[in-house]
Amino acid sequence: MAGGFGLYYRLVGRPLMKIARRLIKASECLIETRITDWHDYALEWRADGAAFWVDGSEIHRAPAPPSMPLGFVAWVDNQYAVASEEGRFGFGLIAHEEERWMEIQNVSYSHLSNSAVINRTP
Repeated sequence: MAGGFGLYYRLVGRPLMKIARRLIKASECLIETRITDWHDYALEWRADGAAFWVDGSEIHRAPAPPSMPLGFVAWVDNQYAVASEEGRFGFGLIAHEEERWMEIQNVSYSHLSNSAVINRTP
């Protein structure tokens, strides 16, 4: 049974993932900063693109964000899901030995010429 699924995924699933990723114009990046320190985060969401900043530096720009209204969700977990550009899909748990938590001091929203900025400052 598992072998059959693997063959099915290679023949059908992987090509579909590649097509879906192109259609939704998925865009992401790894945030390479110590998350145990306080930081300022900003997100500017416009019809022609979205930009994400950490501590005043733009770290990622998405050329085609969804056109639906912006929502803000914050959570901490150790789960991941990946849909790679090569059409591979993976999910799992990231091991950790320490307790995890999140502290947010401030969240604000501003309407700026069809964009939204969300930031957290200490």
